[in-house]
Amino acid sequence: REAAALTHRDAAFLGVSLNTSALDDADSERALAAVREETGLPCVDPLRGGVGPLVDALLARFPR
Repeated sequence: REAAALTHRDAAFLGVSLNTSALDDADSERALAAVREETGLPCVDPLRGGVGPLVDALLARFPR
């Protein structure tokens, strides 16, 4: 977050994308859950599970 604030002080974080390709399914889900818990943000591996939670967060932040 601090690094993003250096280039844009109003940077907002809506979610996290992880590459869990080196993990099996169970470890992947544990990693995603840990990041969700730590950040309070939606966390996905877009290749395994899609980006639905990130799209939902974007639509909630920037309603049509």
